[in-house]
Amino acid sequence: MQRDFRTVIISEESYFTLNGGFAVVYLKDGKGDRIIKDCIDVSRAGLKLPYRFLNPLQTAFFYYWVPEKDKSILCVAPTSAGKTGLIYTFFSAFSGKKLYLAPTKALCDEKFKEFSKIFGKENVSIRTGDKFDFLPPDTEYIVSTYESCLASARSGSSWFEEVQAICIDEVHFLMFGGSRGIFLEELIAHARARGKSILALSATIPKSAAEEYSQWLSAKLFYSSWRPVPLERKIKPLSEIEKEIFGTRLKGDVAERIVNVALKICKSQKVLIFVYKKVLGWKILEEFDRQGYGVINESVPFEKRTRVLPDKAVVGFHNADIPYEERVEMERSFREGNLRFLVATQTMAYGVNLPADEALIIVRHHISKTLPDTSTILQMEGRVGRFGISEKGISRIIPLSGENVLKRELEKFFNSPDTRTSLEKLLEGDSEKRISDVDAMTLLVLGIIVSNKIDLTKMDWAEEEIRRILSFMKTSFSVEISHILSILEESGCIKGGKVTPLGRILASSLTPPSAYKEFLKRYKGLSDSTKLMSQIAYIIRPLLFFRDFQKNFVDMLPQRLREEIELEISDIYEEESILNLWMTGRIWWYFRNPPAQFYLRPDALQLVKFLSSLKFLGYIRLSLRDIMKVGMSLSFGVHPEFSPLCGSDKIGFSRANAIYHTASQMRLSFKSCFQMLKSKDSDFSQAIFRTMLKRAEFIDTSLRSEWAQYDPQKREERLKVIERINHEINIIFSAFEGIESEDDLFDEELARIIVFVKEGSIRAAEMSRDELKKFLQEE
Repeated sequence: MQRDFRTVIISEESYFTLNGGFAVVYLKDGKGDRIIKDCIDVSRAGLKLPYRFLNPLQTAFFYYWVPEKDKSILCVAPTSAGKTGLIYTFFSAFSGKKLYLAPTKALCDEKFKEFSKIFGKENVSIRTGDKFDFLPPDTEYIVSTYESCLASARSGSSWFEEVQAICIDEVHFLMFGGSRGIFLEELIAHARARGKSILALSATIPKSAAEEYSQWLSAKLFYSSWRPVPLERKIKPLSEIEKEIFGTRLKGDVAERIVNVALKICKSQKVLIFVYKKVLGWKILEEFDRQGYGVINESVPFEKRTRVLPDKAVVGFHNADIPYEERVEMERSFREGNLRFLVATQTMAYGVNLPADEALIIVRHHISKTLPDTSTILQMEGRVGRFGISEKGISRIIPLSGENVLKRELEKFFNSPDTRTSLEKLLEGDSEKRISDVDAMTLLVLGIIVSNKIDLTKMDWAEEEIRRILSFMKTSFSVEISHILSILEESGCIKGGKVTPLGRILASSLTPPSAYKEFLKRYKGLSDSTKLMSQIAYIIRPLLFFRDFQKNFVDMLPQRLREEIELEISDIYEEESILNLWMTGRIWWYFRNPPAQFYLRPDALQLVKFLSSLKFLGYIRLSLRDIMKVGMSLSFGVHPEFSPLCGSDKIGFSRANAIYHTASQMRLSFKSCFQMLKSKDSDFSQAIFRTMLKRAEFIDTSLRSEWAQYDPQKREERLKVIERINHEINIIFSAFEGIESEDDLFDEELARIIVFVKEGSIRAAEMSRDELKKFLQEE
């Protein structure tokens, strides 16, 4: 008879090739039994997987996971150790809906494509907040970000109730994920309270922490130290590496030294260079360019000396601020082997899977801590080693300072890790953002009441039920439930033992009552419509509660634009002023796409839903057109009064701002501007040309005619810029052909959201564009 055990250890003694292998397994609680299992032939196991054999981790899972008995599983294994195969095996045991959760849109997009190939595109749906979902998913497999799924659960959506099995990827976000960790912890509480089966996956949870978290989850733990490609870790300061290679410490700045070392010691085909901050990444990229290596990035904060076609580029810089299109091209190029060096921030470590043969991880000491933190360093190492290609992966951790601190932190991470949840850290002020116990509790309790349809007329039972569901969270609270319920009642979220429409809005939008109260105060203080639009970023900032607006986006801007922007960022209202810069078009960079920090489409969708709900309930007096303008301004980064320009398919951030800045200089109203665009006014065309050329010359002064005439290369560049401007102007004027009036300019998706709030999902999905236009005109 098999003994009852709760931990399965997959040893590094395991062996695997494409032609099979074996798993060496130890069963903890079975007192150290050592078991060897041959890797299973996939066809004989009856599994539909895109490879021939299960690897050691997958083989152990196949033998020792008992679906009838093991309600939840926590699996900790290195990146590329085969956790995807576990997902397929896990899902195959359930007949109902299956849900895959990940923290980032990039990871969800990648998994959606993968699932579509395996299960069929018609059987997989995705929910990342990029598009508003008017109807619940009717597919067997659902891919979602934590935040999108929680919003659905808090709305009482039926599809979440129908899910039988949930796979949670990157579950270490519970400990290291900031606000995403909060969303995840609440989601897990909802799932556990409903008795759903959970497979939680991570590459970086230390063993002692994994044991603690598996106990909290009541989960069987699979812990693997086996890696498909062995990892060789080297920790050595930059100065010591330089002495070994060059005989002395190199002169020059850090970026120049890193590039010279990388070019000398990295012999692999694919090399990642992880940096702890974007400024260093840009400087490294600039140094590669200075030394004559082709750079794939188009949007760079320096003047490129070496210009090559994308497929001839040698190096790129992957970070959250580069435009989406550039990032996709860069990822494709690195996967196909055209790029040799990829400089990256920690966002890539937690995002798409771009394996390399070798990694340089640049680390620095800062106020008794290392940057990046230990968990992120391990996540970065997980990108090293390509199965079937590399014999081993090489991780070179290069501390610029604080080598001993780094070694101590690595040792502490494995031997005595900080196991607090992300929520506990936010409550205790251990991160840049801090939230209060009351904000956290009001948000959680409100979500629990709505998603579980708790009857508040039976108060004693209701409080007990809330406590029961909160008990499934790892974070504990000292605030009394009765006190939280009284706060919710005072804030208008609860009335007469029921959740009010306002309460449901706050619950589904993940907005604490205190943030709504601050929004209302700011709104009422600027009730005049003219002032309202000029201060709209300040007014709506509290509603974007979990969104951070950080000053470091300026690092990727050209120097002159960066200097101009920095002067306008307030020390007191820093985040409001950054948001205002975005919503008034001040970050316009002629042809270029905006920094990815300002990809706010999901926020715009939720904001329009929120504001239109408040309007229909009578809490605010914004017109539907004004709500549309605010949503489009947040989405496209154009002044609210001119944001309707983006209602034309060909007009977005860059072209709309070219029009807006021209109209602003000419003191034109939106109405007059639209008429000039419609009539293809030649004076207005020339004015747009002058505005765009002046902007280009401001950002790169060497393009000015009086300087470019002395430099043939610059003269050629100037002619190309002029050619591009004329091309853009032709597109701008053609974009308004066939558009009869200003009322035809609106964002169709945002309009459908407003209809959804007022009349429901069916009407929202079925309305024609003409019907939507008419709806927006009727108050």
